[in-house]
Amino acid sequence: MYTLWTKESEYCPKCQIAKMALQQKGVPHQIKVIDDGTHDEEREAYKNAGVMSMPFMEDETGAIIMRGFDPEVINNLAK
Repeated sequence: MYTLWTKESEYCPKCQIAKMALQQKGVPHQIKVIDDGTHDEEREAYKNAGVMSMPFMEDETGAIIMRGFDPEVINNLAK
């Protein structure tokens, strides 16, 4: 299962598009909200690692496989 990290704000259109695309393509995923106050450690670790684009997605190993919305990545996961 993949993890899509998003922002809580509705003002992240790329986050909303990524959520819809994953759902429409049937890609198994969970959604975590980076700024909801429950993932402060993770947010700081990603920030220190240079992850600044939202949304971003991890695979099962925790490797980041998408930064920002990238329809090509989502299409490849759906195959």
